Amino acid sequence: PKAAAKAAATDAANKAKSNAAKAAAPSGTNQPAAAADKKLPDAMADFQAAAKFAGARPGFVFKRGPQGVGYYRDRLPVVAAAKAPAKAEPPRDGGGAVKQLKGGLTYEVMKPGRGPTASPGKSVQVRYDGRLAKNGKRFDKGVIKFRLGKGEVIQGWDKGVAGMAKGEKRRLKIPAPMGYGRQGAPPDIPPNADLVFEVELLNC
Repeated sequence: PKAAAKAAATDAANKAKSNAAKAAAPSGTNQPAAAADKKLPDAMADFQAAAKFAGARPGFVFKRGPQGVGYYRDRLPVVAAAKAPAKAEPPRDGGGAVKQLKGGLTYEVMKPGRGPTASPGKSVQVRYDGRLAKNGKRFDKGVIKFRLGKGEVIQGWDKGVAGMAKGEKRRLKIPAPMGYGRQGAPPDIPPNADLVFEVELLNC
């Protein structure tokens, strides 16, 4: 009887201790869970230790890093979007091919141009270098301003400069009838002389 009474008393004491511990703990939580709720330092939040790969985790990559092996927050560098280069206006009438116009005049584009083009009636400014086609002797050079297509210059110029873009440079080969003809322009240009002009359109 004494032994049974002692065992009953011990059991009652243990139950009382257990009830007291439960009453002290917040409802629905326990100490380990409360400790887990504490906010991790930023450094720890960016790294989760793991001895081996345990599956993909959103926002993290598994690797060996400065804090050891584990999951590191994936921080991709921000790359600024590259600006597309401005589309340049393609040069016009380029390529260097020799073209022939009515009357036997030929021209070759030495340097393409951009911008406005010379058309009949416009005032144009041209830099030029004139030579005899027969021997290459220069007879004149300079800069001239005139109204295109109005007969203010030789016919070869009115026809050969038309259509040039600003900045364009051409080599004109002008037959005598479209130049100074049978009379020439003594003493520098003999009669019936074919001419070669390098012309550059400066403005129009």
